[in-house]
Amino acid sequence: MKRKTSTLIVMVCFIFCFNYFAQASTVEARNLLITKFEKVYLQLAPGDTARTSVALRLADLLAERARTDAMEELNRGCVNCTAGMKDRIRAVDLYEEALPKVKKTQRGKILAQLGHLLELTNKEKEAQELYQKIINEESDAEFVAEAKISLAEMSFKNRNYQQALKYYSQVLDIQESKRKSLAAYKQAWCLFNLGKTQESIDKLVVILKTPSLLTKISEGVVSVDPHYKAEVAKDLSTFVAKKGASLEDIKMVYELSPDSSRITNVSYLANELERLGQTSLAISAYDFVLQKEEDP
Repeated sequence: MKRKTSTLIVMVCFIFCFNYFAQASTVEARNLLITKFEKVYLQLAPGDTARTSVALRLADLLAERARTDAMEELNRGCVNCTAGMKDRIRAVDLYEEALPKVKKTQRGKILAQLGHLLELTNKEKEAQELYQKIINEESDAEFVAEAKISLAEMSFKNRNYQQALKYYSQVLDIQESKRKSLAAYKQAWCLFNLGKTQESIDKLVVILKTPSLLTKISEGVVSVDPHYKAEVAKDLSTFVAKKGASLEDIKMVYELSPDSSRITNVSYLANELERLGQTSLAISAYDFVLQKEEDP
């Protein structure tokens, strides 16, 4: 009887919250949802099977509120950004409580989210251990790829480019990975930061010639993101300038850039060459721009 009652409470809460949220998807609605789930969660005994689903939903809501609050604070120009920290810490506790009780098919997603939250709450060592646990124990290749991209990003942030390069390369080898565009892009930057300029150029050229690597999030349908392509092409200009550009390199930057940013990117290349003291090459790039402006 007690189990039926707790299940009924959870069902009523889900129905009420879904209807309310559908009608008023606002900050107030989100906060009300969190309050409702907190109340239901506290009413359920630790051994109640319904408690796990409530804990997971509450953790998701808290993590999302933390994300939006942090973004708002960042947009206001915060220096010591702390918005969302309490929600993230609470979400970590809830995910850790629920994790041993969920189905194996749910574990990968929860572990990935938990690792991300541990990073954001300044628990990098715990996050690394968790990502390694996913790599060693999870069978879902997509989540393994997510763990490896997370380790790569942490290594990159800490300027351990050799370690980051290893993980980015492994992500690219996982067929199920949905983060190949990011992995390929950051792989090029690792090579550049390691002083392997020509290799980094070659990697960006491959990206710019591969539509599936020019979308930040792939959902099965390849749709090239023109802004992302322009960003990659601009980085190509940076790499080429570092190496020292030939006329062929200048043409390559122009041809691989989106139509809307071709002149801008070659002009940027010219400025970079001039900044690096490669005056004659800079003049060649400026001349190229003038010719294209006069005769596109």
